[in-house]
Amino acid sequence: MSVFGMPWPSNWMGTLGVQNVIANWTVLSGGQLQTFAYQARLSMGDLLCYSALLVVAGLVGSLLPLHHRRWLAVLFLPAWLNLFSVLVVDPRVSGARLWYDFFRHISYPLPLTTLAAVVAVEALLGTVRDRLLKGTGHAALNILLLLVVLWNVNLLSKPNLSFGEGAGNLIGGGGGRLHLIDIVQHPIDLPVFSLETVDGYHVVTAWRNTLWGYPDYLGDFFAGFDAIRATTGTAYQTGSLFLYLAALVMATLPACLRARTTDLARRASRLWSPR
Repeated sequence: MSVFGMPWPSNWMGTLGVQNVIANWTVLSGGQLQTFAYQARLSMGDLLCYSALLVVAGLVGSLLPLHHRRWLAVLFLPAWLNLFSVLVVDPRVSGARLWYDFFRHISYPLPLTTLAAVVAVEALLGTVRDRLLKGTGHAALNILLLLVVLWNVNLLSKPNLSFGEGAGNLIGGGGGRLHLIDIVQHPIDLPVFSLETVDGYHVVTAWRNTLWGYPDYLGDFFAGFDAIRATTGTAYQTGSLFLYLAALVMATLPACLRARTTDLARRASRLWSPR
């Protein structure tokens, strides 16, 4: 702003600019949103409604920490900047013309925006005075989040199977998705290059034919272990589920232990207090 008098200067071919928000929406509304909704087994109305609710609740939850939990505001800011940067770039850069590219680009801030939305709901529940109603609301919120995670696991764990008659795959073809265990169990011999001393420096002697053909050789060797083609993509989502459940236990265990410790301390104080 101080140098150019505007948020950003006129750049090459207008790659960055607020006008691209409309351009991206024009491309998305031309069929890409419908394709994404179809692949995710949602109607267009459901997709737009859920997205709007997440954005509004996330914005509200991002503002609340400014007064109560300032460190959360710092956590949420990069998520909104990431989303904003995707929307203000040219559709050819944002990937709007390829629905999977665009939603991959905006998927990175989703966990943080979801957390911000939960903060907003928690603040709303904090205004409820009735303890039973508040507890029911907290339980319902956590059950909803768990169901959303399970829905994602179920939806994404079948990358090259059809989600119902006439439905396409959420994850398409393409190679290169390997599990570490497959690489460990099926090692490949890497080329060994010799070294020559030229003007006092060690220089790698590479065989041109090896370098030209090696990427294809790697692809052919590991093609049989591709997680998409071999229908083993379930391991990705199963691993994510295990990680989520472990994080859930780690998040709730301290609270349970704290409550238990407080209860024991209260009983001990009653036992040993002078009468």
